[in-house]
Amino acid sequence: MYYLHRLHQINVQAGAVTETGDAMEMKAPPSPEELANARRQKRHVHVDPELMKTLGTEVSAK
Repeated sequence: MYYLHRLHQINVQAGAVTETGDAMEMKAPPSPEELANARRQKRHVHVDPELMKTLGTEVSAK
């Protein structure tokens, strides 16, 4: 009985069922493009303003 209780708790935490045991409606699986966008790391680049001045390019502070 304990095994079933633990299994139910795991399913509730995973979002597969509600606390009362009703099944959750699953949305459509993500497209390959959505998966790729989720996995793609954001790139943060810091450019030295003096270098940009040397190159003659304006740096916009964001």
